[in-house]
Amino acid sequence: MVFSSPIFLFLFFPIVLFIYYSLSIKSIPLKFVNLFILLSSLFFYTWGEFHLVFVMLASTIVNFYCAHYIEKFDKPKIKKSLLFLSVVTNLSLLFYFKYYNFSVTNINYLVEWLGLPERTITNIKTIALPLGISFYTFQSMGYTIDVYLKRTVACNSYLNFACYVTMFPQLVAGPIVRYADIAKQLTSRTVSR
Repeated sequence: MVFSSPIFLFLFFPIVLFIYYSLSIKSIPLKFVNLFILLSSLFFYTWGEFHLVFVMLASTIVNFYCAHYIEKFDKPKIKKSLLFLSVVTNLSLLFYFKYYNFSVTNINYLVEWLGLPERTITNIKTIALPLGISFYTFQSMGYTIDVYLKRTVACNSYLNFACYVTMFPQLVAGPIVRYADIAKQLTSRTVSR
C-alpha cells in the first residue's frame, strides 16, 4: 500500500485514525490501543507482501530478547555475545534482502568482463525487498546498541517494542527514531483533537 494511493488516503488511513481516536478517548487501556496500532501497521505491511512481514517480526523478536538479556545479565562476555547476535542477525537480513540481487548481478558482470560467460550465476530467483527494511533494521539494531551502552533501559513489553518498530507512518519514510525518544509515549500518552 502506497501513501499516495486512493486506498490508503480514503480508506485505510481514515479508518485507522478514527478507530485510534475512538479507542484513545474512551479510556481503553493503552495496551489495547498499542495492540490496535501494531495490528494496523502489520496489516499495512502485509497488504502487498504478506510473507515478508515475517522478516520484520523475526528482527523484532531477536532485538527485543537480545536487549532484554543484555540488561539482565551482568557478565560482559554474555552482553557482547548478545549484541553481536543482534548486529549479525540484522545485517544478515539487510544484506540478504537488499544486496543479494545487486551482488549477483555485479558478480555476473565481472565474470563476463573477465571473458568467462560460462561461469555466470544463472537460475537465481529475484529476491523481493521488504518494505522499510533499512529503517526497521537500523532502528531496532540501534535500540539494542543503546541498551548495551546503557543509554536507555530495555522495553519490558514485546507489544510496546513491536509497536515502536512497526509504526507504519514513520517506518516507510523515516526518520529513524530512537527508542529513548518515544519510550514514555508507548506507556503513557494523551490524545487530543
